[in-house]
Amino acid sequence: MTIIKGRTEDTLIKIGVICIYMLLSINLTYAQIKNITGIIIDEESREPLTGASVTVKGSRQGCISDLDGKFSLQPTLPGQQMLVISYIGYQTIEVPARHNMMEIRLRPNVNELDEVVVQVAYGTALKRSITGAVSVVDSKQIEMRPVSSVISVLNGAVPGLQTIDGVGQPGIEAEVRIRGYSSVNGSNKPLYVVDGMPYTGWITDLNPADIESVSVLKDAASCALYGSRASNGVILITTKKAKKQGVSLQLDIRHGFSARGQGDYERMNANQFMETMWQGYRNQLISNGSSPEEATIATNNDIISKVGINIYNKADNALFDANGHLASDARILDGYKDDLDWYSPYTRNGHRQEYNLSGESGNEKNRIRFSLGYLNEDGYTRKSDFNRLSGSLNADFTPRPWLKTGLSLGGTHQKTNWDIGAAGSAQSNNLSNAFYFARRIAPIYPVHLHYTEDVFASDGSLLHSKGDYILNEEGGKQYDDGSESRSESDAASNGRHLLWESEKNKLWNAANTLQGNAYVDVSFLRDFTFSLKGNISLRNIEDSQYGNAEIGAYKDTGFISKIDQEYKEYTLQQLLAWKHQFGRHFVEWMVGHENYDYKLNFDAIQKKNESFPGIDELSNFTTTTYSEGYKDTYRTEGRFTRA
Repeated sequence: MTIIKGRTEDTLIKIGVICIYMLLSINLTYAQIKNITGIIIDEESREPLTGASVTVKGSRQGCISDLDGKFSLQPTLPGQQMLVISYIGYQTIEVPARHNMMEIRLRPNVNELDEVVVQVAYGTALKRSITGAVSVVDSKQIEMRPVSSVISVLNGAVPGLQTIDGVGQPGIEAEVRIRGYSSVNGSNKPLYVVDGMPYTGWITDLNPADIESVSVLKDAASCALYGSRASNGVILITTKKAKKQGVSLQLDIRHGFSARGQGDYERMNANQFMETMWQGYRNQLISNGSSPEEATIATNNDIISKVGINIYNKADNALFDANGHLASDARILDGYKDDLDWYSPYTRNGHRQEYNLSGESGNEKNRIRFSLGYLNEDGYTRKSDFNRLSGSLNADFTPRPWLKTGLSLGGTHQKTNWDIGAAGSAQSNNLSNAFYFARRIAPIYPVHLHYTEDVFASDGSLLHSKGDYILNEEGGKQYDDGSESRSESDAASNGRHLLWESEKNKLWNAANTLQGNAYVDVSFLRDFTFSLKGNISLRNIEDSQYGNAEIGAYKDTGFISKIDQEYKEYTLQQLLAWKHQFGRHFVEWMVGHENYDYKLNFDAIQKKNESFPGIDELSNFTTTTYSEGYKDTYRTEGRFTRA
């Protein structure tokens, strides 16, 4: 017995030691994966650095500093981490990560700053030679941000630039403001220039993985060569080209998820709503002259007729006590219990998947690069998504030391599905906001149809209990449009149904874009270069909206709208440049001429009176309510010089 007792005590001690060790390990691991926070500043001026790159050494995990130079990063692995801090024009450093606020000081790299080449109007320039306000975002900063549009990368990375995206729809093009709002009625959109050519298409056509750098010209001096087109600033986008040496092939796969970032606020449940409605109706009767006793009796008798539905197991006049509280044995019937949530079935966690394949080959005379990309992004609501398929080919050739030529081709197909929910025409009133509808509707109204009373067969047997679902011929649940179950006070939602309309209605747009550039550079007389550049851009956009005839704004008639837009743009540039070095002084002069031609064919039609339900084709509707078609042509010719 003594030996057994001793072994038992030893075993208990060992188990206790193991438990303590595990608890310490858990606490240690928890401590190691806390957020790493800090601020990045200029060592000399002590000013915060916006858009500095912060990466965990040996991984692709990273972030960039915000407008105040601050950053926050949560490592995926425990243990001591080394952070690599880099910023254009500053020395790159490595620092050990700490969990408390770190102050990281970067020292300017004068030599590097002198050699940085920045895209400017109709050419490039050294960073040190620029006197205007120009901000640059390079490919490293772009690669760290899993975004659908390069504009999203500029947010927080370019001082003085604002991006506005209040919709939250995947693939939506954010509004960009460089100089604030310069016009009330006119456009405040900046001029986009891609590889030296004006660009009027959707920025979402451009795959961020194909972009080398973005330069933002913010002041009049930087934008002057573009004239009135640059009144709201200029964004210069340069696409990637092959390196001069070697062959490479790269595949980049990214997956991500998105969810609501802020916790939901508290809302009334069904019991709280019913008691609040009881008190409100009783107070109304008293204010109209009834005695408290009369008001209590009348409220108990009429409350269900006021709210429109009784989802409880008690009779209408026995649901409340004299103090306005639900009866102690009152409970929501099982059939209704799981059918009162309108918000959860409408939303989901977003999912993003992106695949990019690129390859390049280059030597001193020839360089070729290709890329293929696919992006699928599912939004926060169940029918919203964005799909993009893109491809590009860049080729540069130097057949002679004095001759350079090249071309680039790019094509994109993208489609965006919008979940319009209860949206529609002006008849939609305030229900055009689906989230507002889901939050506004009282928590006692079910999503589907239910039996409001027990149903008996002719022989007296029970067929359906109160609260059971009313099924269709196929045995499926049927949506409740609220015409019978919702109260007069909630008339705005009667005849409307967020989930039903979301399921039946359709709203989408699709675009096909083809872009082609070609150039020839001829060097002569040692310091002179003549450049001839041409661009053609073809783009077709189709917008489609379908409103069903069963429920919502277009009930009984249905609605369809189709818009087709065909764009053609042509640009031709001739540039003559002279560059010469006088000892420590550098002189540059450029003169140029540009022709730009823009053509648009626009056709739109709207029809109603649907023949067969669910078919969103124009031939399925009999009455035309609106039609329009026109052609638009716009041409500019410019001559400019820079020294």
